[in-house]
Amino acid sequence: MPVFQDASFKPLNHALAEAASEALTTAFEEVGLQFSSFHPTIQAVMKRAAISSAHAKQQVERFVRVAALADQYDLSDEQKQYALVKAYERHGERIGMGAESGVALSPAIPTGPSSLNRASDSHI
Repeated sequence: MPVFQDASFKPLNHALAEAASEALTTAFEEVGLQFSSFHPTIQAVMKRAAISSAHAKQQVERFVRVAALADQYDLSDEQKQYALVKAYERHGERIGMGAESGVALSPAIPTGPSSLNRASDSHI
C-alpha cells in the first residue's frame, strides 16, 4: 500500500501502514470486531483511508454503517461479505488505489471464518 512511489519512501510507507493497522486494530477492538480477520481488500482500503484522513475511528464508524446496511437484507454471511468487499473495492478505486498502488483489489470471498462477526453478535 505505498503512499509514496519513490523507493526512498519505503520505510515511511511501512511505518505508516503499521501505524494505521495498529490504530484500526485498537479502534475495532473497542466495538468488538477483529480487524485482522477482515478480507485483505477491506484491510488495505481502510489502512489507506486511515492514513489519508488520520482518523481510524472514522473508518470504524463507516464500516459499521456499511455492515448495518448489508445486514438490512436477507443475505447469507457469504453474500454480506461479498457486498462489503465490493463496496470497499469501489471505495479503494475512488480514493486512487489500483494497480499502481500495489494493492490487488479483488471482490473474492474469503474461505476462512466470517470477517463480519462481532465477538458477541454474529449476524452483522
